[in-house]
Amino acid sequence: MNLGALVDTTEWLKQVYIDTAEEEGWKAGPEHFGYLLRCFVADTDEKAIELGKEFMWTIEHRQRGPMEHNDPPGYQSRASVEIKAQRPTGNVAGAGGLGVGLSYDQLRGVNNIIVGNPDTVTQKLTEVIERLSPGYIHIYGNEGAMGHKETMRSIELLGKEVIPALHEVPLRPYDDRPRMDTISSGTAGLAP
Repeated sequence: MNLGALVDTTEWLKQVYIDTAEEEGWKAGPEHFGYLLRCFVADTDEKAIELGKEFMWTIEHRQRGPMEHNDPPGYQSRASVEIKAQRPTGNVAGAGGLGVGLSYDQLRGVNNIIVGNPDTVTQKLTEVIERLSPGYIHIYGNEGAMGHKETMRSIELLGKEVIPALHEVPLRPYDDRPRMDTISSGTAGLAP
């Protein structure tokens, strides 16, 4: 599972996983891959966009402090650090593709934060599913000062309207995807 990286980076990391599985003699598929993203649903796009600004709390608060507190020694093998050093990061060099340094609107624009009414969120999550074909989507649904009532309403809308619609989106097998060496590093869909 990829934990909240930009879709470009996730696509690249997923291909590393697929290629490694093939080298080890087995075939990876959607059932082996998940994607975590920030998502909030409200009755209107405007309300969701306003409440969704709280997702920036993580970047503004929790990611501060010494780097070793966020990524302590021993959390990754040397091989994973080598792969991490090669991965595309778009226009946020050094951020590992997690969107650090991007504004709220930029993160929304590249579907790293998805907020809106049920139709908007369904459309945006469908775009992510069609691009990544993850067998699992994990929703990080609240942050910072988001209120309990609004968060519970988001969960209700996800469960009653968004998730049922997403069950209709077909997953593509991974064998019709390009190999890692053919995926470009891109700029996460952002203007220079």
